[in-house]
Amino acid sequence: MPSVMEKPSGILSRSRAKAGGGAGPPHSEDEASEDEHAHDSMIRVGADYQAVIPDCKPESPARYSNKELKGMLVWAPNHCVSDAKLDRYIAMAKDKHGYNIEQALGMLLWHKHDVEKSLADLANFTPFPDEWTVEDKVLFEQAFSFHGKSFARIQQMLPDKLIPSLVKYYYSWKKTRSRTSVMDRQARRLLGRRDRDDRYGP
Repeated sequence: MPSVMEKPSGILSRSRAKAGGGAGPPHSEDEASEDEHAHDSMIRVGADYQAVIPDCKPESPARYSNKELKGMLVWAPNHCVSDAKLDRYIAMAKDKHGYNIEQALGMLLWHKHDVEKSLADLANFTPFPDEWTVEDKVLFEQAFSFHGKSFARIQQMLPDKLIPSLVKYYYSWKKTRSRTSVMDRQARRLLGRRDRDDRYGP
């Protein structure tokens, strides 16, 4: 089998006839471009012109799973620890060692609900600080006022926060909003100033 197949002879012979039977150089730019086009439109056949396709190796689905978004069990209640004892443990972990509730309960679960061992171990670790800066909190409130509970859109304004972190912050913020909302405090302050200005003049 030939390695190069040319265009049908009728088309090729017409282009040769225009070029003066193949003798001498073409007389114009149009004729030169026709010859180039005829050369470019040749069909190349043979092993040298075939792509080598590797065998298909399907990817395992585990490769695409996002491990960061998987939850980790930090607390499971146990009937051995009474509610009163649990409350005292959490209060001590928060007040004395600076743990938040989730961290304190995680430590208790790690020690298989042994309160004494957990209390002894609290001092050996530095609790993870609050990851939400004042700027983050203000941005969250602004994003929430624009987008409501659309956490995917809120994340566009806070790209360094994972959606589970946004949801968790939303529920803690919602409970204490009247006391902790930076924007609400600012709005109350401005209203207070306006009231004073209205009463006493500028």
